[in-house]
Amino acid sequence: MASWEDIAFGAPPDPALLARLAKQSEGFDTLYKRATFKMQEVLDELDGDGKVASHKVAASHVVVQGDAHHEIVDRCTKDGEDCTAKEQDDVREHEGKKKDDSEKLRSPFDASEQPNYVFDQREVDKTDASRVKIAFTPKNPGKHSVEGTAWVDANTGTVISASVRMVKTPTFVDWVHVAVELGATTPLGPALSRMTIEGQGGFWFIVHKHFRVEITFSDYHL
Repeated sequence: MASWEDIAFGAPPDPALLARLAKQSEGFDTLYKRATFKMQEVLDELDGDGKVASHKVAASHVVVQGDAHHEIVDRCTKDGEDCTAKEQDDVREHEGKKKDDSEKLRSPFDASEQPNYVFDQREVDKTDASRVKIAFTPKNPGKHSVEGTAWVDANTGTVISASVRMVKTPTFVDWVHVAVELGATTPLGPALSRMTIEGQGGFWFIVHKHFRVEITFSDYHL
């Protein structure tokens, strides 16, 4: 995970590159409206010493039915005990809740989001000049704003990996960091291959949890 204090200002990226990244972001949305894929999720809750206090592993696959996506939980264990039925119920309950698109986090590279951010090119890969590192910070931070860095392919206008943190976290959440890798390939372009989410929060200082999630994605079909 990048050190957020290290995010510095440099030369703005080529506007043509930002335009290509916006196009990829649009294609990314199309991909996830059409694709089926598999997921493997590992969730750890950590104690005050950073040791694993609870460990959950879930395997699932995502199917498309019309305009809707459904996650099908294939198996799930928590601390060695089977919890597949409970996980299936939790997923169904979550999917049954009304979705509000305004609540979704959006990529800073989305065409509609780019005007809300300052972008700066920070680094060029010494072994491959087509790989550049771009930092992004929100101009007026809101509850859906993120800041961080992304390695991108300047030739193709695609994101290779990114590390971000939420600028304003939900109530009772202290911090959330997210890292993604786009190492999977599909006919519509790169897709997520790995995501890690780490955060910490509590409720009136009574319950204070530190969690870490790693999700791997595979077997994309369109």
